[in-house]
Amino acid sequence: MKNIRRISQGIFLIIFLFLFLQTESNGRDELGYPVKIFLDFDPLVFITTIFSAHAVQKAFYFSLITITATLILGRVFCGWVCPLGTLNNIVGSFKKWRSNNVSRNWHRLKYYILIFLIVSSVFSRFNWQGS
Repeated sequence: MKNIRRISQGIFLIIFLFLFLQTESNGRDELGYPVKIFLDFDPLVFITTIFSAHAVQKAFYFSLITITATLILGRVFCGWVCPLGTLNNIVGSFKKWRSNNVSRNWHRLKYYILIFLIVSSVFSRFNWQGS
């Protein structure tokens, strides 16, 4: 099963890099369509968009497919599809040794960052400057 997951990650990383190279900047402040496909399936982008824009783009409903598959099969997007997760696994495989000196509290840092990003996306909609 591990080899099938690695093959899937490799295929999706190649697809992502190909789509990234196909994306062109048209002078607008939005991401081009080919790469946007990956982001449409990302549940984290879906959640932060809801909190920050207080609206949902129709394309983000693709992330509900990912959420449903995750409930049934486990970590589908991060473990099988996400290019960042693939790069994280590649870099992690270069580190052959693991230090036992690392505190377990450092592993919680990623969750604190996630909570911070979600909370900051909620408050990004408000205008905090005095008017």
